[in-house]
Amino acid sequence: MSNKNEYIKKHEYKTIKLSEIYNDIDQVRKKTAQKDIDKIEDSIKAIGQQTAIGVCFSEITENPDNDYKYHLIYGQKRMLATANLGRDLIEAKVFLEPKIWTKEQILIEAFAENYADTDMDKTEVWDTIKELYFVYNKSIRKVQAATGIRYQDISSAVRTHEIKKIQGGGEFLDIVMHEGEFEEQQVMGLITPCLIDMKTLDLEKAKDFHDKLTRVKPNARGNVLKVAKQHPSMDVDTWIADGEAMKRTTEKRIYFEESQELRIQNYAKELGMSFSDFVIQASLDAITVDVENTDEQLED
Repeated sequence: MSNKNEYIKKHEYKTIKLSEIYNDIDQVRKKTAQKDIDKIEDSIKAIGQQTAIGVCFSEITENPDNDYKYHLIYGQKRMLATANLGRDLIEAKVFLEPKIWTKEQILIEAFAENYADTDMDKTEVWDTIKELYFVYNKSIRKVQAATGIRYQDISSAVRTHEIKKIQGGGEFLDIVMHEGEFEEQQVMGLITPCLIDMKTLDLEKAKDFHDKLTRVKPNARGNVLKVAKQHPSMDVDTWIADGEAMKRTTEKRIYFEESQELRIQNYAKELGMSFSDFVIQASLDAITVDVENTDEQLED
């Protein structure tokens, strides 16, 4: 029986042979394919297969030199469980459109199917999207647009990969996450000034930096991180002291009309100043009376 809907790829359900299915080694669930496989086997024995696997046609299935009729998209665990039970037939959702799937399309569909599964960890997410990540020149936005996966999840998977490929990075990540003072997206900021080279972390220095930075007031941590990034050869105590001694900045958002912004930007450029530096300096120059300097928060 085929299914046709403008929001659903055309498909039909069929009972097919396991031996006719090509199972790509890059299939999404390869890391945890054997996890809880016994539970799936017990379920199949008790009530039968409840969810069909997904298969399509690809360049591999079109190759006359092999015996594969279908290319697995998702359902690796169900395939393994069925094979372990000594069976060669399995219920499959056979996608009829596109007629020939590319590897990229298979990866995207497989990831979408497995995305909501809590057993997928960040390493599996990275293993799935890494090919697309490089195809799209490391643009997370483009990967997100192609897959429909949340930007935050792709970003987190990429970030975790970048950290773990640094020697000592994975161990440091575990320490920071266990302590709970900093979020994962802040870890690379702690790592960068403590690198011996681009592939090796000075783990002891990183741990010392982490421990001492937790004792710095939150509104001064940005300055400490800035000092550390600019002067990685300095010791941690110097980073802390110099960062805490710096003036602390706050952010104010000002809205300009486009014509106003362009005039200010062009004038600042003529003076050899950045837009923000000019606005700050012009504002200070405009103050002609004494104004008491306090630490109180001012209303916009």
